[in-house]
Amino acid sequence: MTTPPRYFRIILLATFAGVVAISFCIWWLSRQMKPLPPVELPSENEIESITARINDLEESMGILPIPTFNIPPEHFEIVLSALTPTKRYEYPASWEKLTLGQVEITTKGGQTIKISFCEGGDNSLCFSVDGIRCVRGGQYKPVFVSGDDEHYSDESTLFYNILRSIYQKTVKGKESDNLQRWVETLRRSKGERPPERR
Repeated sequence: MTTPPRYFRIILLATFAGVVAISFCIWWLSRQMKPLPPVELPSENEIESITARINDLEESMGILPIPTFNIPPEHFEIVLSALTPTKRYEYPASWEKLTLGQVEITTKGGQTIKISFCEGGDNSLCFSVDGIRCVRGGQYKPVFVSGDDEHYSDESTLFYNILRSIYQKTVKGKESDNLQRWVETLRRSKGERPPERR
Protein backbone atom coordinates (compact mmCIF):
# COMPACT_ATOMS: atom_id res chain seq x y z
CA MET A 1 0.00 0.00 0.00
CA THR A 2 1.46 3.34 -1.02
CA THR A 3 1.34 6.40 1.21
CA PRO A 4 -0.65 9.26 -0.41
CA PRO A 5 1.47 12.20 -1.45
CA ARG A 6 1.88 14.91 1.17
CA TYR A 7 -0.04 17.56 -0.81
CA PHE A 8 -3.03 15.19 -1.13
CA ARG A 9 -3.19 14.81 2.69
CA ILE A 10 -3.02 18.61 3.07
CA ILE A 11 -5.91 19.08 0.61
CA LEU A 12 -7.94 16.41 2.42
CA LEU A 13 -7.37 18.05 5.84
CA ALA A 14 -8.14 21.52 4.47
CA THR A 15 -11.38 20.23 2.89
CA PHE A 16 -12.42 18.59 6.16
CA ALA A 17 -11.63 21.77 8.14
CA GLY A 18 -13.63 23.82 5.62
CA VAL A 19 -16.67 21.54 5.92
CA VAL A 20 -16.51 21.74 9.74
CA ALA A 21 -16.17 25.55 9.65
CA ILE A 22 -19.08 25.95 7.20
CA SER A 23 -21.26 23.59 9.25
CA PHE A 24 -20.50 25.57 12.42
CA CYS A 25 -21.31 28.89 10.67
CA ILE A 26 -24.64 27.54 9.41
CA TRP A 27 -25.52 26.25 12.90
CA TRP A 28 -24.53 29.56 14.56
CA LEU A 29 -26.42 31.70 12.03
CA SER A 30 -29.55 29.58 12.35
CA ARG A 31 -29.49 30.17 16.13
CA GLN A 32 -28.96 33.93 15.69
CA MET A 33 -31.69 34.29 13.08
CA LYS A 34 -34.28 32.38 15.07
CA PRO A 35 -37.03 34.90 15.82
CA LEU A 36 -37.33 35.98 19.43
CA PRO A 37 -40.57 34.97 21.13
CA PRO A 38 -43.25 37.65 20.91
CA VAL A 39 -44.06 39.87 23.88
CA GLU A 40 -47.71 39.36 24.72
CA LEU A 41 -49.76 41.32 27.21
CA PRO A 42 -52.73 39.71 28.96
CA SER A 43 -56.22 40.23 27.61
CA GLU A 44 -58.65 42.46 29.46
CA ASN A 45 -60.49 39.52 31.09
CA GLU A 46 -57.18 38.08 32.42
CA ILE A 47 -56.33 41.24 34.36
CA GLU A 48 -56.86 41.56 38.09
CA SER A 49 -55.56 45.12 38.46
CA ILE A 50 -53.63 47.90 36.74
CA THR A 51 -51.77 50.68 38.52
CA ALA A 52 -50.04 53.67 36.95
CA ARG A 53 -47.60 56.38 37.99
CA ILE A 54 -46.65 59.59 36.17
CA ASN A 55 -43.12 60.99 36.49
CA ASP A 56 -42.20 64.60 37.29
CA LEU A 57 -40.53 65.59 34.02
CA GLU A 58 -42.59 68.77 33.74
CA GLU A 59 -42.57 69.87 37.40
CA SER A 60 -40.86 73.12 36.40
CA MET A 61 -43.98 73.96 34.39
CA GLY A 62 -46.25 73.37 37.38
CA ILE A 63 -47.29 69.89 36.27
CA LEU A 64 -46.60 67.74 39.30
CA PRO A 65 -45.92 64.00 39.25
CA ILE A 66 -48.76 61.62 40.04
CA PRO A 67 -48.07 58.89 42.59
CA THR A 68 -49.17 55.31 41.98
CA PHE A 69 -52.95 55.04 41.53
CA ASN A 70 -55.40 52.31 40.53
CA ILE A 71 -56.87 52.23 37.04
CA PRO A 72 -60.56 51.27 37.32
CA PRO A 73 -61.56 48.12 35.37
CA GLU A 74 -63.74 50.18 33.00
CA HIS A 75 -60.51 51.79 31.73
CA PHE A 76 -58.47 48.58 31.26
CA GLU A 77 -59.38 48.49 27.56
CA ILE A 78 -58.19 52.08 27.05
CA VAL A 79 -54.80 51.31 28.62
CA LEU A 80 -54.36 48.07 26.65
CA SER A 81 -55.33 49.77 23.37
CA ALA A 82 -52.30 52.10 23.69
CA LEU A 83 -49.93 49.15 24.21
CA THR A 84 -51.25 46.57 21.74
CA PRO A 85 -50.44 44.92 19.48
CA THR A 86 -47.09 44.73 21.28
CA LYS A 87 -44.04 44.33 19.07
CA ARG A 88 -40.36 44.03 20.03
CA TYR A 89 -38.46 47.11 18.90
CA GLU A 90 -34.96 48.25 19.90
CA TYR A 91 -35.57 51.98 20.16
CA PRO A 92 -32.53 54.02 21.33
CA ALA A 93 -31.64 53.37 24.98
CA SER A 94 -31.16 57.14 25.45
CA TRP A 95 -34.94 57.60 25.10
CA GLU A 96 -35.38 55.90 28.47
CA LYS A 97 -33.78 58.91 30.13
CA LEU A 98 -37.13 60.57 29.39
CA THR A 99 -39.36 57.94 30.97
CA LEU A 100 -42.80 59.53 31.34
CA GLY A 101 -44.43 56.94 33.54
CA GLN A 102 -44.98 53.35 34.55
CA VAL A 103 -47.88 50.94 34.38
CA GLU A 104 -48.04 47.70 36.33
CA ILE A 105 -50.44 44.93 35.35
CA THR A 106 -51.32 42.11 37.74
CA THR A 107 -53.09 39.12 36.22
CA LYS A 108 -55.70 36.93 37.87
CA GLY A 109 -53.05 34.19 37.82
CA GLY A 110 -50.74 36.34 39.98
CA GLN A 111 -48.27 37.44 37.27
CA THR A 112 -46.96 41.01 37.52
CA ILE A 113 -45.93 42.86 34.37
CA LYS A 114 -43.99 46.14 34.63
CA ILE A 115 -44.24 48.60 31.76
CA SER A 116 -42.29 51.87 31.43
CA PHE A 117 -43.07 54.26 28.58
CA CYS A 118 -40.73 56.93 27.32
CA GLU A 119 -40.79 60.04 25.16
CA GLY A 120 -40.33 58.85 21.60
CA GLY A 121 -41.40 61.87 19.54
CA ASP A 122 -43.87 61.53 16.69
CA ASN A 123 -43.96 57.73 16.73
CA SER A 124 -46.07 54.87 17.93
CA LEU A 125 -45.80 54.43 21.70
CA CYS A 126 -42.36 53.11 22.76
CA PHE A 127 -42.20 51.22 26.03
CA SER A 128 -40.49 48.35 27.80
CA VAL A 129 -42.25 45.25 29.13
CA ASP A 130 -40.25 43.78 32.02
CA GLY A 131 -37.14 45.35 30.47
CA ILE A 132 -37.83 44.21 26.87
CA ARG A 133 -38.06 47.23 24.54
CA CYS A 134 -41.24 47.32 22.48
CA VAL A 135 -43.40 49.53 20.32
CA ARG A 136 -47.12 49.53 19.67
CA GLY A 137 -47.45 47.58 16.45
CA GLY A 138 -50.09 47.98 13.78
CA GLN A 139 -50.82 51.10 11.79
CA TYR A 140 -49.48 54.55 12.56
CA LYS A 141 -51.61 57.15 10.79
CA PRO A 142 -51.93 60.95 10.73
CA VAL A 143 -54.36 62.34 13.30
CA PHE A 144 -55.31 65.37 11.25
CA VAL A 145 -54.85 66.60 7.72
CA SER A 146 -54.64 70.22 6.63
CA GLY A 147 -54.52 70.59 2.86
CA ASP A 148 -51.57 68.47 1.74
CA ASP A 149 -50.02 68.38 5.21
CA GLU A 150 -50.43 65.27 7.34
CA HIS A 151 -49.82 65.62 11.07
CA TYR A 152 -48.88 62.63 13.22
CA SER A 153 -49.18 62.27 16.97
CA ASP A 154 -46.59 61.68 19.66
CA GLU A 155 -48.24 58.60 21.20
CA SER A 156 -46.09 58.81 24.34
CA THR A 157 -47.66 62.18 25.11
CA LEU A 158 -51.08 60.79 24.21
CA PHE A 159 -50.69 57.90 26.66
CA TYR A 160 -49.34 60.29 29.31
CA ASN A 161 -52.45 62.47 28.89
CA ILE A 162 -54.79 59.47 28.89
CA LEU A 163 -53.36 58.27 32.22
CA ARG A 164 -53.43 61.78 33.69
CA SER A 165 -57.09 62.19 32.61
CA ILE A 166 -58.03 58.82 34.14
CA TYR A 167 -56.41 59.99 37.39
CA GLN A 168 -58.24 63.33 37.31
CA LYS A 169 -61.57 61.62 36.66
CA THR A 170 -61.37 58.65 39.00
CA VAL A 171 -59.16 59.88 41.87
CA LYS A 172 -59.87 63.62 41.87
CA GLY A 173 -63.46 63.33 40.65
CA LYS A 174 -62.94 65.98 37.95
CA GLU A 175 -65.14 65.27 34.96
CA SER A 176 -63.86 66.63 31.66
CA ASP A 177 -63.94 65.94 27.93
CA ASN A 178 -60.17 65.45 27.90
CA LEU A 179 -60.13 61.67 28.39
CA GLN A 180 -62.46 61.03 25.47
CA ARG A 181 -60.55 63.51 23.32
CA TRP A 182 -57.20 61.78 23.96
CA VAL A 183 -58.72 58.35 23.36
CA GLU A 184 -60.19 59.50 20.04
CA THR A 185 -56.81 60.92 19.01
CA LEU A 186 -55.17 57.58 19.84
CA ARG A 187 -57.76 55.78 17.71
CA ARG A 188 -56.95 58.09 14.81
CA SER A 189 -53.23 57.44 15.31
CA LYS A 190 -53.91 53.68 15.23
CA GLY A 191 -55.91 54.07 11.99
CA GLU A 192 -59.19 53.07 13.66
CA ARG A 193 -60.74 56.46 12.88
CA PRO A 194 -60.16 58.77 9.91
CA PRO A 195 -57.99 61.83 10.56
CA GLU A 196 -59.56 65.16 11.39
CA ARG A 197 -59.69 67.57 8.47
CA ARG A 198 -58.71 71.16 9.15
